[in-house]
Amino acid sequence: MAKNAIEAGQIVSRHIERPKLVELEARKRGELAAQIHQTTHITVDGAADPRATASAISDAQRGVNNDIVRNYKTTAR
Repeated sequence: MAKNAIEAGQIVSRHIERPKLVELEARKRGELAAQIHQTTHITVDGAADPRATASAISDAQRGVNNDIVRNYKTTAR
């Protein structure tokens, strides 16, 4: 059983996709499986102070992204 996304990708490559260059492709597949993709859409209507609102949203989103990276680093080793 895989312990993280990298191992899961390698297992899929080795046992399901079965490429000719097994180890090379398993490594590539594992790296792809470990990537994080994030899209954030924020809509604000009626803010009294648009600059303060944008700054607060930016700070909050930065915190979310930092948490994701911190948590990812501890599980993908």
